[in-house]
Amino acid sequence: MVTRQHTFTLYAANGRVYAQNVAGKVVDLGELRRDGESYAYLLDADEIRAEGFDTPEAALRDIGKNITFLYLDGQFTALPDVRSEVVLDAAASVKVEPRNDAKSDTERVPPTGL
Repeated sequence: MVTRQHTFTLYAANGRVYAQNVAGKVVDLGELRRDGESYAYLLDADEIRAEGFDTPEAALRDIGKNITFLYLDGQFTALPDVRSEVVLDAAASVKVEPRNDAKSDTERVPPTGL
């Protein structure tokens, strides 16, 4: 069962995807760009990507469905805290509870935005 400690907030700001944990640490996960009339993302680690989303929030929800807790935990361990470098107050955001299974992040669920 997912607990509060496994809830993260994903943000879309300045063309990037950020994640924040319950301790307040913010890490930069990768790119979120507008591609014509839709949005696409490319995460830096493992090059997890998808396109065809109507809104930044839809892209963030897709990311939340396609990454595991272990993936995010690794990012929070490896990446620096950038919370003092970004303003997320008005950014698009969604709360996510990543899967706790060992399924590979490369075994993606098809994006809902396509």
